Formats: sequence, C-alpha cells, structure tokens
Amino acid sequence: GALVVCNVRYILYGIKNGLLRCICRTSASRTLLRGHTDVLHDLSFFSFTSDVLASVGGNEVLVWRVFEEHLDAPDPETGSTKKIEYEKLLQLNLQATKMSWHPFDPNKFVLACGTSAVVVETTGIETKKCPEGHATWDVQSSGAGLSSLGVMLLHGSKVNDVRFTTKALHAVTAGADGRCKVW
Repeated sequence: GALVVCNVRYILYGIKNGLLRCICRTSASRTLLRGHTDVLHDLSFFSFTSDVLASVGGNEVLVWRVFEEHLDAPDPETGSTKKIEYEKLLQLNLQATKMSWHPFDPNKFVLACGTSAVVVETTGIETKKCPEGHATWDVQSSGAGLSSLGVMLLHGSKVNDVRFTTKALHAVTAGADGRCKVW
C-alpha cells in the first residue's frame, strides 16, 4: 500500500479497492475496514493515543472508531482473545485529497478539495479516558453528523496539502501554484 498510519494500538494501511487493513500491535489480531470504493488518498488518527481515524478516498471522507472486543475463546488463526471491531462515525460524500485534524478538537478537521479547503465541524464525538489509559471517543447519539461544513477557503489553484496551525488559530493551504496561504 501507499499509505500507512500508526497509533499506540493499531497499524492501518490501504490495500486495493479502497480497503483498509488494520492490525493490532499487541495482539496481532487483524481486520479489514470496508467503506471506500476507490483509491485512498489520506489516512490519519486524531492523535497517537486516539481510536478515531479519518480516511479520504474517491468521493468519500470517512471517520471511524477502531476498538477491540474480548472473545470468549481464542481466535483459531491468531490465538488472540481479542477481535478488532470498527464503526463509522461520519461519512461525507465529498471529493477530497488531504485532511488534517484540529490539534485538540476531534469535532473539527480541514479537507483539501480541488482548489478549495473546507473546514468541517461535526457534532457528537466526545472524548473520554479508557481504563487502559488511552483516549477513546463515543458518539453522543445515533444521529451524529455535521453541524456545518464550516468555511470554504478558495486557494485559487489545486490545493496539495492543508493543515491547522499548532494553536489552531489558522488553517494553512499549500497549492500547486507554489504558494502557501494562511487563513
């Protein structure tokens, strides 16, 4: 695969047809995340300790929660007593190539979409601590979704990359025209 992302618990990488392979670093259990139908462009965990992942590919932007469930009996293939599970927290039907999480708010991220950057603000993802010490996120209600697509920032040429500044006061775009713009 061309993309790989890691956090304290998982290694994920894109394989053909938009599938994501997820491997647990401690138990070696694995699974496939299914949701994209085309080539993946970007993958990112909210933070190194989080269980929230964003994937960008084709005409979809997906936000996932990846977690482990305990099994009653060991898996015959791996011998693990845990199984990786996942749920989609959010799906946007939007063609994007890059994404960047807000530095400290899992309800905000920015996407590179053609000649624009779109700041997305969601509702319903809450941070809490897991007994193992890492951060987990729960959906507040089954109707979690967008509160707004936020601000659309028109760069003027194809946006190659997009990021929030460290203190999240600005978004920065890098364009095919060789210019960076601070918003």
